Amino acid sequence: MKDALVIFQCCKKKANIELYPDEDFDLTARVPRTKEVLVSSVKKFSRDGIIDTLSRPITALSRYDGHFYSVPGLRSNVAKEIRHGHCEFLIMSAGYGFVHPFQRIHNYEQRMTGKTTRYWLDVELPRVLEEFLEKGRHRRAYGFFSKSADYGKIFAEVDWYRFKELGEAGYFYLDGLRGPSKILKLSALLMLRLLDGNFKEKPQSFGGAEVVFVKMV
Repeated sequence: MKDALVIFQCCKKKANIELYPDEDFDLTARVPRTKEVLVSSVKKFSRDGIIDTLSRPITALSRYDGHFYSVPGLRSNVAKEIRHGHCEFLIMSAGYGFVHPFQRIHNYEQRMTGKTTRYWLDVELPRVLEEFLEKGRHRRAYGFFSKSADYGKIFAEVDWYRFKELGEAGYFYLDGLRGPSKILKLSALLMLRLLDGNFKEKPQSFGGAEVVFVKMV
């Protein structure tokens, strides 16, 4: 059992090179009660041409290649933490719903805004996260999302108070900073810093930005 669950967002820029060929993860095996939300959505987005099923599936931690993921040490620290640390990770994905960093996914084009967010709320994606938390018996859960996208809306729709063993849950975003590149890179650095300190201290500011922690529990 991992003490904390950390959730961060997907990104637009994708890569095609597998960095973790020996890793794999079947998320549907962890959420048997709600897996149909993920399975049926992937089928729908594949039929709609949003998910490119002709692309070679590679681990999500390899596939995502945007500003957040390009921060030095981000991938290696997440991989090391999964293998040997106290934290488990999920990525909230506009195309797949939720994916584990070592789960293999195809290339796709979709953003977590507007109709896409509404779709994921309508099919009750937050219930998937609830089942994952229930099975993992995590004591803490933290999200890292950009303020302008809708990842936080889905995170907030989880019934957080149903988990009696959960001591703290909430998500972080940075305020008072311009430019998506700067915001996402700084968000990744903040996550690494908090991971290193086991989330014991939450700074009020970081890299010239205000750190906002939206507390759920």
